Amino acid sequence: MNVTKDSTRIIAVVTATPRFVDNIFLNFHDGSSRTCHVNPIFDSWQIKMGGYGSFPDIGVSSYGAQFYEIMCNSYNVNTDVSCFNDDVMKSLTTIDMVNGSVSIPPSTGYKSNDITNFIMAVPCSTDGTYQQGQTSATPITYQFEAALSAESPYKNSTMNCEMCFLRDSVFAIQCRGGQTPIIIIDEADITTPESFRDPPQ
Repeated sequence: MNVTKDSTRIIAVVTATPRFVDNIFLNFHDGSSRTCHVNPIFDSWQIKMGGYGSFPDIGVSSYGAQFYEIMCNSYNVNTDVSCFNDDVMKSLTTIDMVNGSVSIPPSTGYKSNDITNFIMAVPCSTDGTYQQGQTSATPITYQFEAALSAESPYKNSTMNCEMCFLRDSVFAIQCRGGQTPIIIIDEADITTPESFRDPPQ
């Protein structure tokens, strides 16, 4: 993604043509060789997706209960999680809410031991079952905008952003008696025999 950043904001832009996209994933890093990417601690973030509008409708932080609910929806695990409490959030993000503001390290003594990568997910399912998502015949310009917290680890450093899609794809094998099977990968209407092309001779 093409990233523009100053000490308070980040704007990352990329143009892509989505095909059956269920989720959009965003990863943030400083360009170094380290493999553990931490929470950038955004006070608010939002991604604009052309005709699909903006998500979320109103910007949310990357460390609050709303953010965790969005992540649960994106990973489709919201039925497996009963709730998030302060202990869980603090252990994941190494932040503490003090009078509505962020403080690092946490004044309560919490320190994250989480060494997994921070990956932001944006749900795109349109039917609630993650079987239909974003599809476009023309390119869409995706613009991610975020406000950096004063405590962001990226506030005074380089920040790169990568975006990828989780897509519904087809791996179809059509068996033909006495002939070579036809194999199709990617988008294909497997219910219509005419969609299967004869393999190259």
